[in-house]
Amino acid sequence: NLDRPLYYANGPEVPAALRAVQGLGASADTLDDELDDQLVGIARLVVAPGRRAGLAGLPSVAVASDLHNNLLALPALESAARGGPLLFAGDLTDRGSTLENRLARRVVRAGRPFVFVSGNHDSDVLERRLARDGAIVLTRRGRLRADGSTGRAVARVGGLRIAGYDDPLMRRSAEGFRDRGASPTPEQRQAFAAWLERLRGRVDAVMVHSPYLARLALEQLRADPPRTPLILVTGHTHVPGLQRSKNLTVINGGSVGGGGTGKLAEGGSDIGIATLTYRMEPGLLPLAADLVEIDPGSGSATAQRFRLDAPGDGGA
Repeated sequence: NLDRPLYYANGPEVPAALRAVQGLGASADTLDDELDDQLVGIARLVVAPGRRAGLAGLPSVAVASDLHNNLLALPALESAARGGPLLFAGDLTDRGSTLENRLARRVVRAGRPFVFVSGNHDSDVLERRLARDGAIVLTRRGRLRADGSTGRAVARVGGLRIAGYDDPLMRRSAEGFRDRGASPTPEQRQAFAAWLERLRGRVDAVMVHSPYLARLALEQLRADPPRTPLILVTGHTHVPGLQRSKNLTVINGGSVGGGGTGKLAEGGSDIGIATLTYRMEPGLLPLAADLVEIDPGSGSATAQRFRLDAPGDGGA
């Protein structure tokens, strides 16, 4: 029992803690459940960060998607990658045409390496061009080679075992690069889920453009969590996000192209990009995700860091 208890609180915990203290009145002998919960929560806020590992010097990868041919956003992409690995989850171009493919050489240099899976606005021609220029182009059949053949299904990047799934609605040169839509069918979702199931335990990260294509697979992973941490990198929505469940982290950097140059005059969307910091010994442990959004009109920016190495951090 405490004779004269002193209570310390900071930030959003203060109002609730004060209400609890006031409710005690003259009775300082008993701590009710509300106050106890508040004190425990505050203690965790203070103690938990000190128990976490620092991030300096640890490996990280940049996560981006949906450039939509917006060359104005390339400096932001290059700055975020900082000469390290860059995971690009589709929609590098707007139509996947031969003319748009000319930006490929510069984009490939933004990451070391530049790792790519196609989106519904990309094309088979773009995939081959990126592979010839030195990018790691991942498809459901394996890594695409410069001659059009495919190799191993899993690539090693920054110590991570990474596989990727090319978008089934990607544009085709034989079809005049026509728009094939953006809504995957139930059969396509089932095919992706079956493909991912075969890779369980063999990969640390999976790249796929559309989270809607991955919907069935995500339901299965949440119902039957992987035994080791798995990272799913997505794009398509133009909305940055982070979702976590047991041993599963889903990260979407938003649209690094702000929705594309054609939408800037209409307000477009914020430029979005993310970075993921992790540890690889003895196995993969995601440590932190940083989500950055930049208003292309004003230049104002916001950044959020989510620690992934403690329960309760992160969000949707």
